[in-house]
Amino acid sequence: MQPVGSGWTVTPRVRYYSQDAADFYHPFLLVKEAYQTTEVNGKTVNSNNLPANFSSDQRLSGFGTLSGGVAVTKQFAKGISLETGFEYYTHQGKLNPSGQA
Repeated sequence: MQPVGSGWTVTPRVRYYSQDAADFYHPFLLVKEAYQTTEVNGKTVNSNNLPANFSSDQRLSGFGTLSGGVAVTKQFAKGISLETGFEYYTHQGKLNPSGQA
């Protein structure tokens, strides 16, 4: 926070976040490899080829986010202020330091 006089302050904001993919995250399951030996609902399935836990939910993939912005605040009286600002936000797999999405 940087005071600029007469009750005005400017606050820059920068944030970086990253997460690795969950151990059980796979973007897809290869069905041709999974269906081979056991009958399940009319389909032949080899349970040895299926992962014990599996999810293709993109929220479990590896990714990184980067955001930045600035806020401007005017203090009118003790406990009374007005704040406005803007923020830019990007969310991408390539922002993950491990490089694995």
